[in-house]
Amino acid sequence: MLWNSPKLFPVKKQEPLNWGPWWRMMVFVIIAILIAVTLSWYISQDLRFVFYGAVCIGVIFAIFILFAGWLFFRYGVEAEQGELVRARNNEMENQFENWASQSINIMDASFIFPPSVPISMGCPFDVNGNVPLLLPSTDGYLRLFEDLLAPLRVNLLARGIAQPLRVYFPQDTKDFIWQQFLHVWKSIGLSAQQLSCFFELKNSFAEQVDEWLSEENLDDVLVMVWQFNDANDAGYYTEGAIAWLLSSSSEVSKNKIFRPMLTNFSNVDEDIPKFLRYQKPTKDIGTIWYNDADGPIKDKLLIAYSQAQDNRIKSDVSVMPEQNFVTHWLGKAVLSVDWFSITLAMKNAGFQKKSQIIVLKKDNSALLSTITPTIS
Repeated sequence: MLWNSPKLFPVKKQEPLNWGPWWRMMVFVIIAILIAVTLSWYISQDLRFVFYGAVCIGVIFAIFILFAGWLFFRYGVEAEQGELVRARNNEMENQFENWASQSINIMDASFIFPPSVPISMGCPFDVNGNVPLLLPSTDGYLRLFEDLLAPLRVNLLARGIAQPLRVYFPQDTKDFIWQQFLHVWKSIGLSAQQLSCFFELKNSFAEQVDEWLSEENLDDVLVMVWQFNDANDAGYYTEGAIAWLLSSSSEVSKNKIFRPMLTNFSNVDEDIPKFLRYQKPTKDIGTIWYNDADGPIKDKLLIAYSQAQDNRIKSDVSVMPEQNFVTHWLGKAVLSVDWFSITLAMKNAGFQKKSQIIVLKKDNSALLSTITPTIS
């Protein structure tokens, strides 16, 4: 989703009162009066000029005191107004920061990837090129659901039978696939009492997460996404499948996924600093995952991140995040690349114990998303 950050009220810079010109003007006027009185008395020998001079000097002092009082009053009013504006700006920024830093708890996740996809974080691996990576064999949806649900079974059982659960499948999923899912669900000892139907995921990952975050009381969610090539286009995209169990309870989560941002290329210079400023976990990034090696977005993100580190030692390169090119891991993963790459980022977040930033380009827009480990 596009982020509409608050428009802050301008705060007028308040300069300190400069009394120098006014003091000099008053002294100059008094000296001029004294000279005029002295010359008038010297010529006329009339003491009334001395009285007139004293009155004039007194009036000058009175005017100066009144003017000084008015300047102090105006200065105080402007200072108070400035504090009120700054307080209002801070309130709006805090509200937007809280909105931008909303997250969903990921209780557990499972995945099925081709053997050439590296899943052991922190270990050397052979990088993949921009070619489709295929699963050894596709044994149908029954085997798919068995492999995805088995690692989640303990956490699914721990939820309780009566607790609502929503199941999300990709768009255009046929009803027979749902029936096979229910068969596997029951076969591993899970109750289908709360499962009446499945929901279809939105085409946009950002819009889907934003929809979940907009719900006040989000039910537990099971997300299942798969990519298999049809017989007509075998080998066109990388194959694989993932399952996420999202929970409303933060006590049992392994990771958190934060509100994503969609940005257009025309707004990227403005949106990237906004993303780093308002989303709290981006203050310490472990790895940036990106799918556009030649595009400017990842580089601009690194520059903005470096500029935001006010206390960073310039010679200490260890504080800069690592960079993972998604193609080296997933090959030609175009469809479902967001779900697949974020799943790998979850695993890496648990290894690094640091935030992961996902930067995925699609057409003329880009997705920015943050994953953090839940450190107990």
